[in-house]
Amino acid sequence: MSKLMNKMVKEGHLGGYIPGGDPGTWCPHLWRWAIDTFEVRSMLDVGCGEGHSARFFQQQGCDVLGIEGSAQALANTAIPGKIAGHDFSKGTFDVPKPFDLVWSCEFLEHVESRYEDNILATFAHATKAILVTHAFPWQTDGHHHVNCRPSRHWIRRIEAIGFTCDVDLTLQARTVTLQDYQGINHFARSGLVFVRSSPRSPGVLQGMRDWSSAQFKSWRIHWRFRWSGPYLQQKRRRKQMKRDALSAH
Repeated sequence: MSKLMNKMVKEGHLGGYIPGGDPGTWCPHLWRWAIDTFEVRSMLDVGCGEGHSARFFQQQGCDVLGIEGSAQALANTAIPGKIAGHDFSKGTFDVPKPFDLVWSCEFLEHVESRYEDNILATFAHATKAILVTHAFPWQTDGHHHVNCRPSRHWIRRIEAIGFTCDVDLTLQARTVTLQDYQGINHFARSGLVFVRSSPRSPGVLQGMRDWSSAQFKSWRIHWRFRWSGPYLQQKRRRKQMKRDALSAH
């Protein structure tokens, strides 16, 4: 990971990206699962870097659009004509149309919390599902990690715009993506799956119910996945790989 960090293009409050793509965000097994599960025909990638994730969906026949703030990433994009420049600290993004799926990986933690509403307004254009990752409160040492939150925060905030965090689908998605990058796989670590639902009714009691529900869902996702057979098997494999690498030197 340190080698990848050395390659990172850093652009201040716009965060950064890894030229050629971050292997921890490359999730073809997960994306095929999402396409099949939600019958995805269009995809919006928020914080897309050079657009390698969006290009995968494009190659599967989906209409795609990437949103990115980095000028260098825009210049070197893998999806020319299908990417838009935008800085969410400047306001909301004018999404041209709804998209079946919104994908956002390694992005939320790089934008200050006061601009969350600008991001959520874009997420709200998903007609079927949102797949998103986030950084946890103990991950503040990453490059421009300025909004590191527990899962319950994002569950509550995204559910408030008309989605439901589906615990079973989240666990399925995390299990599927264990077949992807065997290093630090960001979706396996923090990924959440939201499906379109009816908007919540405002009010103090509803807010209290939403908070407790988000807390419980976060707890269920974390512990059920951490103690699942596939996760424990991969954890043992990774430990063995490290031991083998050490013994080879």
